[in-house]
Amino acid sequence: MAGLAIFAEKKQCTADAVYAKVAGSAGPILRGTQAEAVRFHDDTDQYTGVHAHGGPSTVDANRGLDGLLDRSDADVRGVKTGAASVAAVTHQVAGIHLEEEKKAPAKKGKKKAGGAAAAATSSGGPASSLQEVFAKFANGPEMDGKTFTKFAKDCKVINKKCTGTDIDLIFAKNKERTARKITFTQFTAALAECAAKRS
Repeated sequence: MAGLAIFAEKKQCTADAVYAKVAGSAGPILRGTQAEAVRFHDDTDQYTGVHAHGGPSTVDANRGLDGLLDRSDADVRGVKTGAASVAAVTHQVAGIHLEEEKKAPAKKGKKKAGGAAAAATSSGGPASSLQEVFAKFANGPEMDGKTFTKFAKDCKVINKKCTGTDIDLIFAKNKERTARKITFTQFTAALAECAAKRS
């Protein structure tokens, strides 16, 4: 009230006139910028997607702890009792159906490529011939460059004089121009070059 008396003194009018003016006001007058009319926002007939059906829900049913936690029976360590494994539940939720792989019965008759050599190498002992070594690494009648490099590393053919790069070059030199693999004959020729490079 003392403040209104000071206002009245400054305005050079009576205090009752200032009191009447303040009492007659309807509160603060907001003079902020008013947004323009936007057709896509204001006209609800223009809405598409989820907004056409009332908009997304921020209050879903059962969002409390009882809806989030699994309160089924478990042992002392937290392992669920009488329930499916976590993997099974996850696959069920994801809609994945897994079938256990069934082992096919061993076929009788023809053996794999290599015949007696493959049978001899399956024992796991050291190979008795160069043909057996080739059959062990190649798993077939031909050997690719990656396998030839692995053979050179495993058999300690690579050293300071015959490097991995040399092995790749020797392989490329001994294979046919358009081929990607070498035969046993080309393999023996490549080994002869490796021996010459090492000496």
